[in-house]
Amino acid sequence: MGASRYLVLAAMIFSVAMMSVDQTIVAIAAPTIQHGLSLTSTGLQWVINGYLVSLAALFALGGKVSDVLGHRRMVLVGTVGKSSSGTTTAKPSSATRRRQSSPRATTWATSSPASTS
Repeated sequence: MGASRYLVLAAMIFSVAMMSVDQTIVAIAAPTIQHGLSLTSTGLQWVINGYLVSLAALFALGGKVSDVLGHRRMVLVGTVGKSSSGTTTAKPSSATRRRQSSPRATTWATSSPASTS
């Protein structure tokens, strides 16, 4: 009984950490989403709000399903599902690899700040 309690606690901590990573990814990807979809700042806000509303709806659905099927099982299924979906979608595309290997993309990372003398 005690070991399964710690397993659920570890799964919950991991779930909260994954949500923080997910929110950070959305914030970082916002300019790319805006450029890729040719959105105005208002359009980008609609896209982000749509994402957040669907996320909230899925949380409510997950809560109801966990009431029916059991909390422990749903936490573990959700954690494994979120983790595996994040790792499968995190592979960079060939276009991303080309951008990262271009000289212009690496200039900002290797240049030193201008001196103020």
